[in-house]
Amino acid sequence: MAGHEQLETEIAVIGGGAVGLAIAHRLARAGAEVVLIEGNPHFGDETSGRNNQVIHAGFLYPPGSLKARLCRPGRDALFAWCADHGVPHRLAPKLIPATGQGVAALSALKVQGAAAGVTDLALLDRVALARLEPALQADAALLSPSTGIVDAAALVASLRDAAERAGALLVPAATALGGELAANRHRIAIRSADGTLADLSCRWLINAAGLGAAPLARALRGFPAAHVPPIHFARGQFAAHRGPVPFRHLVVPLGTVLEAGGALSFDPSGQARFGPDTSFVADRDYRLTADVPPAQIDAIRSWWPGLDATRLAPEFAGIRPRVTGPGRPPGDWRIDGPGVHGVPGLIHLFGIDTPGLTACLALAGHVADSVLAPQPNGVPA
Repeated sequence: MAGHEQLETEIAVIGGGAVGLAIAHRLARAGAEVVLIEGNPHFGDETSGRNNQVIHAGFLYPPGSLKARLCRPGRDALFAWCADHGVPHRLAPKLIPATGQGVAALSALKVQGAAAGVTDLALLDRVALARLEPALQADAALLSPSTGIVDAAALVASLRDAAERAGALLVPAATALGGELAANRHRIAIRSADGTLADLSCRWLINAAGLGAAPLARALRGFPAAHVPPIHFARGQFAAHRGPVPFRHLVVPLGTVLEAGGALSFDPSGQARFGPDTSFVADRDYRLTADVPPAQIDAIRSWWPGLDATRLAPEFAGIRPRVTGPGRPPGDWRIDGPGVHGVPGLIHLFGIDTPGLTACLALAGHVADSVLAPQPNGVPA
């Protein structure tokens, strides 16, 4: 992008995380001309690359929500994609432990899961749980056999390569500064890493910028400010565990234990990690605390009394964009197209937090269907 170039494309996708790359691939595969702009030098460096890499089964989300509708088919599509593209992944069954009055929530989750097509959930009482995981202390647990783990970096690389093979032009280290919306074509101002500027004209603009989606929407002249939701940055820090742990399952408690960072997961190599905890920050802040917070240690010990806290160390932090703030459960994703905000040829993806990595392919299909849907005159939208 040397100089102040004037560029044109049919579809511009802003954001090169797993979701943006999946959208670019899906549209390019359908024959569309696609340019994807990513602000970082590497794809998937933010939310897609800073998470627990869990493939969610799809039973944790309210019925009728986008998360509930897209997670389960996204999970199935992701397993198939990984098998076809050589992305390291595996089944990693998950346990959700509970004690006391919290046990009733497990039954409700089982019913909710069945409504979303997750029919393999099993309720375990204390005896059955002790046979499965003797070191786990709880009154009961919900077992999810179809949860998994994926190598997120390898997944992003596979999506990047597939999008390029399909004909999409991927441009890293280029920032979408804002632009001008119009009835037929939109204009986006792009700044490259060397400071040069370009104007990118497009018929469809898809804002999949993750943490930057709301600022970009506000920087589009002609877009109603009332349609830009407040986005909250939910920061989560992970703690690595040195040495093995006496568990074969992922362990994901609910409520305050989860929020404090008491969940157990494994990376694709089998290394155990705990977290993330949840705190809200004003901007991208990936700095680690000097030590593992005492609240996180207490949260883990609430179900694993035998934890040796000296084996824990802060590992990395990630940030999830949420439509809800402190003290409220995560809200649903917002995929706002012309039917919501009234601007032709524009789709915003707001608050794509967990399970966005799991559902990236289903999200891509959902967006692509809107873009490619035939209109009454018989031409694509």
